[in-house]
Amino acid sequence: MEEALKYLRELQSKYSNMKFADLKDVLDYRRLQLDLSEDDSNRILKLLNNDNKLECWEDWYKKNIIQPFIKALPTEISLKLQKICFGLLPTYRANASALRSPNGDSIVIIHTQLFAIIHQYNESQFILGKLTSNLEYFMNSCKEIVKCFKYYKFLPKLSVLPAVLNAEELIISILKTCIQELFIILHEFAHIYLGHKATTKSTNLFCLDGNTSVEEFVRTQKMELEADLQAIGWIIEVSKSQKLADNPIFRYLNIQPYFALEVFMLFHLLDINLGKYDEHMDNEPESVGMRIVDIAKELDDLVSDDKVNNKSTHPKASVRFLHLVVEMLDKFNGEGQKFLQEMLINMVYFETFKVELD
Repeated sequence: MEEALKYLRELQSKYSNMKFADLKDVLDYRRLQLDLSEDDSNRILKLLNNDNKLECWEDWYKKNIIQPFIKALPTEISLKLQKICFGLLPTYRANASALRSPNGDSIVIIHTQLFAIIHQYNESQFILGKLTSNLEYFMNSCKEIVKCFKYYKFLPKLSVLPAVLNAEELIISILKTCIQELFIILHEFAHIYLGHKATTKSTNLFCLDGNTSVEEFVRTQKMELEADLQAIGWIIEVSKSQKLADNPIFRYLNIQPYFALEVFMLFHLLDINLGKYDEHMDNEPESVGMRIVDIAKELDDLVSDDKVNNKSTHPKASVRFLHLVVEMLDKFNGEGQKFLQEMLINMVYFETFKVELD
């Protein structure tokens, strides 16, 4: 673990001067939203400008989310996951990955930009629930998120949203974000736990070059499906065990663990606006009805016939989500099953996810 942490700090030092939040934009928005005094604002700004803020953020995730969750898993699993180093990278590339240090230690790295857009998306969704008559705010926020993927060195601006959430509502949106971030973290832990790193040649698990074979794309896409199942399986297991019922963050998780999978709506938004569904953008009514069939066929091609529909390390978000619904739906309560089925139906209306960039 010591060598892994040393390697992590070396990686972070390469990005030491990179902004990973527009502090003025965030602070101005929060001041308006929460009616903060000038003293409160200055105190927060001082905290955000701390030279050790990245390590402080890492420590918060470890102490409040990762470590409590891992310790709540069965002992055999917990002991293996505790050996994995976790860290953050302040980069503009919204990504997450499982790495190996030069001496072979396992590291899970989450890029801060990914956490930023997940939070922005969830807060936007919460606001949309209060302002259902006006989609403009939500679509403007989605536009900011898409820009982060299409144009690097771009930070999402919270100020495109109206400051209508009170402190309690903001906390709920943050807790929902934490659940989705936990799923992503566990997904990367699952790659290591399942032994995926042992069969890859690259230091980065899924850094494939232009000469990659179709077989390799099939293998990596299948590993994504496996890691998804393992991650949500762990979340459901801990949720049902009630071992973290007294933890304020996991108390929300225990009530609604299926919210972890709503992050696939964000990934679906990005897939659509990055051109992965351009061939399906047909407004004929019958084509909309066939889209779920197309998604199911793409999943079956991958799982049953070792065929890929795109040369990517990841299946489309809709394919991954459908796989989770097929394999795990009966693990959720009635409310969760209804929620996930409605998500699946909403996914086929591709046009509603499309944003027009400036």
